[in-house]
Amino acid sequence: MGKYKNSMIFWQIDALLEKYDADVKTPVKDLPEEALNEILNGSMDRVRIKSQLVHTSSDYYVTYEGLMKYIQMMQENETCGFGTEVGGTVLQDGDLSGIVEDAVE
Repeated sequence: MGKYKNSMIFWQIDALLEKYDADVKTPVKDLPEEALNEILNGSMDRVRIKSQLVHTSSDYYVTYEGLMKYIQMMQENETCGFGTEVGGTVLQDGDLSGIVEDAVE
């Protein structure tokens, strides 16, 4: 992944690590196994992207599909010549009611 970038995948990992009282500067050896599993494989919980990061008036809630899925999609896009942003369904104003999960195929 390289150096930290101001992009959705880094925001998602940051948001995921918050619940473990960690951030992207925390050494991997200090992260709980559950955190590492969620970083690599995704989380069933939606993660909150703070409004300040995306310069909006409300926070975003997104599905985090994991670093493995992100890398796979990046490789597929290089082969196809397409670009994509991983992030799942974006919700505004913290409204989680009536959510229908979009399938990513």
